[in-house]
Amino acid sequence: MVPNLKRAFAAFAFGDQVVLDLIQSRWRHGLTQVADLESVKLGITRKVSSEMIAQMALWRKEGLNLEVLMGER
Repeated sequence: MVPNLKRAFAAFAFGDQVVLDLIQSRWRHGLTQVADLESVKLGITRKVSSEMIAQMALWRKEGLNLEVLMGER
């Protein structure tokens, strides 16, 4: 575990659910011994699900500094 992690970069070599779980586990969870995420950069090189897009929009609305980097494989 990395308790002081506040910034993350995730490349989309992982499936949507892995990335969703990673960010959700550290976004506003309320645990005092683990820092909340402040910013996330996602490198996306493939089509993502509509659920993933909706979740990213919600995180942004809630205040997460989320940057999405689109690229081609």
